[in-house]
Amino acid sequence: DNFESVRALCALPGLFVEVGGGIRDEERICRYLELGAGRVILGTVAVRDPGLVKAACKAFPGRVAVGIDAVDVQRLAVVLERTPAMRERCFTTTELVDAATGGDEIGHLGICFAAKEAVAKALGCGLGPVGFHDIELHRSESGAPALSLNGAAVPLAEAAGIASWLVSATHTDTVAQTVVIALDA
Repeated sequence: DNFESVRALCALPGLFVEVGGGIRDEERICRYLELGAGRVILGTVAVRDPGLVKAACKAFPGRVAVGIDAVDVQRLAVVLERTPAMRERCFTTTELVDAATGGDEIGHLGICFAAKEAVAKALGCGLGPVGFHDIELHRSESGAPALSLNGAAVPLAEAAGIASWLVSATHTDTVAQTVVIALDA
């Protein structure tokens, strides 16, 4: 564990510290937050132990962030070329229009797909209980990425106490990645 390093970083004035990686239980979450971390980020454990996510969100509202996914952009391009119907099946009209007008269509669709996976992980269910169109990545008025939930995703978010989301997305020629942060009501 890197508790001493986190303690030292948290002691620096004006530094907001987020801790992630290797966090597998509520005790570690509590310890990092007590040391002064502003937020704890849960990754793969969110998929392996959705109960921990729910417990952590309730115990530490607004201080637990979950949901990350990456997409192989070249693989996505091949799949969409081979199966054109995947576009409409996986992406909303808004996502398709944004991708077509944004300059890098496949990269944009990659971050949209990664957002769907990341949100589903944060909800603790993965894709399956929620459909592709139940999670939509779009641009806010400022141009920043934003999420809209529909269908089966709405009651899952309500049950987890999630009122809104923060989104960060990026892509290169090879990888599209999206991180989502679930915020409580």
